[in-house]
Amino acid sequence: MNITLFNIALSLSLALTATGCAADQATRIAAEGGNRQSASAPDNVDPELLRFGEAAMQGRVRSTVDAYSKIEATADFRYFMHPTMEKDAVMEFDVANLETITLSPRIGTLDDACSKDPAAGEVEITYALDTQAPVRLVVARDFDQLVPIALNGAERLTVVVNHGNGVTTCDWFGLGVVNVG
Repeated sequence: MNITLFNIALSLSLALTATGCAADQATRIAAEGGNRQSASAPDNVDPELLRFGEAAMQGRVRSTVDAYSKIEATADFRYFMHPTMEKDAVMEFDVANLETITLSPRIGTLDDACSKDPAAGEVEITYALDTQAPVRLVVARDFDQLVPIALNGAERLTVVVNHGNGVTTCDWFGLGVVNVG
């Protein structure tokens, strides 16, 4: 399949499955109160879309700031970005000449011990284009949304992951990228 047909298929697939999110500066997209799931939400993003997105962005990584461990792509085609209490995990991408990108942020699968800890598996991510105001999202273990971003001529996308709720227990955050175009 050539790139144009792939992008059309990808756009159609995302249009049918993505719920998106508001791009205000204090967006909260974590479940509140007693309806928190004990386990991670299933990953509903097609692995082939994640593979294509990771391949498209690999050469566009401008810089990283490692925290708990080295930021790198994992077997599920997501960038592992685990923060510590003292240090945020940061990635900066070159998005020049792109029109859109969709982030697929999620907490990875939690083991039994992590699943039993209600504070485990929650981070805050902040993303910003060039010098624009940052957008904040809380990503908890039950987060299952895609985050489309219109790039509008931006040249740099910065993603920062911090401890969110004040603890870093099992904050197995992975950043997937789809709909690069």
